[in-house]
Amino acid sequence: MRGAALVVALCGCGFTSHGTSDAAIGGSDGGDPRDAPADTTTTSNWLTGYHYRKPITVTAAAALVDFPLGVLRVKDHDLAAHANGDDLVVTGADGVTPLDRELVTSLVDGTIELWIRVSLQPGAQTFYLHYGGVSGADSHAMWSGMTGVWHLSDTMAMGTVADSSPHAHTLASAGPMQTPMSKPGVAGNARNYDGVDDSFGIGDPSDGSLDVGTSSFSFTLWVKSTAAGTFDTALWKGGTSTAEPGYCLITGTQFWNVKIHDGTTYVDPLVGTAAQLANQWVHVAGVVDRTAQTFTAYAQGAPTQALSIAGLGSLDNNLAFDIGRPTNGAFKGLLDEVRIYPRALPPEWIAAEYANLASPSFAVFGAEEMH
Repeated sequence: MRGAALVVALCGCGFTSHGTSDAAIGGSDGGDPRDAPADTTTTSNWLTGYHYRKPITVTAAAALVDFPLGVLRVKDHDLAAHANGDDLVVTGADGVTPLDRELVTSLVDGTIELWIRVSLQPGAQTFYLHYGGVSGADSHAMWSGMTGVWHLSDTMAMGTVADSSPHAHTLASAGPMQTPMSKPGVAGNARNYDGVDDSFGIGDPSDGSLDVGTSSFSFTLWVKSTAAGTFDTALWKGGTSTAEPGYCLITGTQFWNVKIHDGTTYVDPLVGTAAQLANQWVHVAGVVDRTAQTFTAYAQGAPTQALSIAGLGSLDNNLAFDIGRPTNGAFKGLLDEVRIYPRALPPEWIAAEYANLASPSFAVFGAEEMH
């Protein structure tokens, strides 16, 4: 039984395509860095052991604590010339205090996928990307408090994808012929699903960490669907029938819905239609808020529909967790940056998560500075 609609704000004009290019992903220089002369001014606030840095100006609409900011570059000439692999550290505005980080990808051509944990304030603030020095180190605190974080950028072990959260839920394909291939995505590489039997999954963890019970939670991911059928399953841990309580995201050739089911009550707010969303990168989110008693769908950083979950029971189950289900609606297209949060995300967070990877004005890179 579906809940009563609370909010419907679906606008086809709000859905735009965001691909990848040799320009910055997740940030802009305001020009080609190869054309900008380096700033040779020496300042007292400089991280010891590093010779180069670039300022990053982030403009946020709201205060967000411990936000995962993507620092992403594609073929950055300065990084190719002066960075040496894992020597990438981001500091706060003081220029000397390192922030928690995870370096996912660092290539010799200056392509990087780096995530840092920041506290954003409304308006513009500056961070510094340092390189050309000592090796950095990933921080275990980067994704603390998360249920799951799958970048899908793994290329060395093609049959598995790592979970960067503290739970370390490594997902595996059923075999070489069921392994989604690595392709350029929104943040680094993504995985390309064939719509037949490709998937990455894990059996129900014994610690219950991928079950959400009666708690608030959220999931977000980037989807580029080429739709194999009416119902493609992009994300699944139940949620599709009375025998399968849980949560999922269904795309396909008609409607896209985030879905939850407690075995009796079925709630599925609309993300959008295939006519609006297919064949482009779309940031999708589902937010279950047990305090507000709502389940809200988002697309491209904006809410599209909220439904009541009054009386909804537990979503726990003993089912597997899949990114791209191998049967009963195999997904066709690309998936990237899948996350599960153990809380209800506010709209401002989802808007910033989308803008971080879609808007060139969210994070703007300045010219290289030398010390």
